[in-house]
Amino acid sequence: DNGGAIMVDPRLNVILAHAHDRPSHPLGHAVMESISVIAQQSTSQRQNSNELVNASANEQSRAYLCTGYHLYTTVEPCVMCSMGLLHSRIRAVVFIEPNPGAGALMSHYRIHTLQALNHKFNVFQVNLEMST
Repeated sequence: DNGGAIMVDPRLNVILAHAHDRPSHPLGHAVMESISVIAQQSTSQRQNSNELVNASANEQSRAYLCTGYHLYTTVEPCVMCSMGLLHSRIRAVVFIEPNPGAGALMSHYRIHTLQALNHKFNVFQVNLEMST
């Protein structure tokens, strides 16, 4: 049962990336794969527009990968994925299934709320059970 994730820019109401778990690779979690897609797109856009040459150092230092984006995922992210989201400056994470063994946002650590870290983001769990 593979997990999946989509990255959305809520300002434009556009899906920017979608990914599934790659069980054959230890870093192949759907969340990390989504961040990787955003990184590849960002690199490609910068290379195509010569942004790296023309951008000031200040602009480059503010260019986090997922600033303002929302991530929707089937399973609560683990520590690795949660830290990837934190470092790429995600705005919000929405997940369906808790991850009692390794969940880092609600099941165990609540990484998104740790005072020692320099970025915070919102986390929501969605209950998709339909009442009859």
